[in-house]
Amino acid sequence: GTFDHLLLRDIVGPEVLHFDTYQLVERAKRYSDAECAGDLAKLREVVKVNARATPTQLLETVKLHKALKSMVDEYSLDAVNVKCQYELSKMYGHTPCVALSWLSDAGTVSTCEGDIPLSATMLILNLLTGQPIYYGDVIDVDSDGLLLSSCGFMPFSLSEGYDPEDPCDPIVEIHPFKHKGFNGLLTSATLKPGRLTFARLVEGRGNYEMILGVADGVTAPLRQGIFPAVGIKLGSGDRMDAFIRNLVSQHYAVAYGDILHELKLLVKMLGIEATVI
Repeated sequence: GTFDHLLLRDIVGPEVLHFDTYQLVERAKRYSDAECAGDLAKLREVVKVNARATPTQLLETVKLHKALKSMVDEYSLDAVNVKCQYELSKMYGHTPCVALSWLSDAGTVSTCEGDIPLSATMLILNLLTGQPIYYGDVIDVDSDGLLLSSCGFMPFSLSEGYDPEDPCDPIVEIHPFKHKGFNGLLTSATLKPGRLTFARLVEGRGNYEMILGVADGVTAPLRQGIFPAVGIKLGSGDRMDAFIRNLVSQHYAVAYGDILHELKLLVKMLGIEATVI
């Protein structure tokens, strides 16, 4: 997505550094298979590996993760956003979904598809809660809620049944994509239910707005049997109508817990209009 770099910095605050995808790819290529063995063993401790995932795909995922982590460390980044479509998913031939999910659990806000206003939203939610932040696409809408599902990104610790005291009992499974157009591995798990806050920064003409609300997150089946998903229950047709009327993007960020009060205070301090669903 396009955005105004200076407007974002002036109104919301973050400084955005742009790195060409070529830099990420070249960093990933630096790592030998032997250098990735330890990281691959750590990944296998916290996720299940689907039988269709090849050794090459697993190594590519580790290399992308190591490359992203090195850039985070070198440039002191609080968040990363990767232009996966189509630079990585087709041209390079390997998506960063699992690498970003893994990085997010380690404390770096992570997302993809070049959606910078979404990344800024996720960073705000992360700073207010101290937790990994999920985002998903608005997929299905019904009378009282919607399905939020990403195409392969999900912090491992947000999966239903995840036990922080026993992270070596994997709940999350990593899969290859099943359809043409995407190459690589994705994170496959159902998100945990619970009270949650959803939000989205929206760039206008010389200003910003935030769409936000609190809802109940409910267990939802994996989309197409593999993609992460969570149901968002708004509880009434009026709230759903309001959500649809204000739908300005398919991407919404999600944090567990009710932080509506804190977000309303923040946007007031920033001089940003808030639309509460």
